[in-house]
Amino acid sequence: MTDLNQIRINELARELEVKAKAIIDYLPEAGVTEKKTHSSSIDVDAAERVRKHFRDAAEEEAAAEQKAVAEKAAKEAAAKAARMKPAVVAPPLAPPVAAAPRAGSSQAGQLVTSAAIAEASTAYAVEVFSSPENGATSFTVPAGHRFVVEQLSGWCNVQYWFAVRARLNGQQFTHFFNTITNVAGAGRVFNIMTKFYVDDSGSVLPSQIPAGGCGVTMSGFLVSM
Repeated sequence: MTDLNQIRINELARELEVKAKAIIDYLPEAGVTEKKTHSSSIDVDAAERVRKHFRDAAEEEAAAEQKAVAEKAAKEAAAKAARMKPAVVAPPLAPPVAAAPRAGSSQAGQLVTSAAIAEASTAYAVEVFSSPENGATSFTVPAGHRFVVEQLSGWCNVQYWFAVRARLNGQQFTHFFNTITNVAGAGRVFNIMTKFYVDDSGSVLPSQIPAGGCGVTMSGFLVSM
């Protein structure tokens, strides 16, 4: 009969996704002094101390890795923004003034549609996050501009995908990107070349709410509207 006050070391190792030897090596610190093997059992109090130790260690390691990834992504985005300084563009020539067309004339509106106006662009980047603790942050495009997004970089600790929600011409569009990994809870660093447009606001959404989290830097340029 299974003793409800005992748990096998190999079962505990599978639960925590660690090697049984790592648990055996830690047992003296958990107050278990007798010699154990992977098929041995320990009492539930000692098992709880083992769980706390390995879960705390895993959380600290994940937090350190995510911080390093976010810092690296921010540095890469800043470096790219510096390389994308806009060229000096000569101001556009004033369009010719034409007499107003007569009512019913087929030439009405031709002056506007045929005017060639040069448009300056400015390098631009934003950083957004989504986490179970703080929810999703959003960004707003400066008034009178459109954000042309060309690159996404950062990290996501979800298994499947993340999405960027972006508003354009008064409508919301959702752009999906893969973050496939075979390890549950494992983070993935990505650098994705893309192109989509935002002229109002946007945010990032991971596939596993509330378990997942993402930090995404969006890089591109602003154009005047």
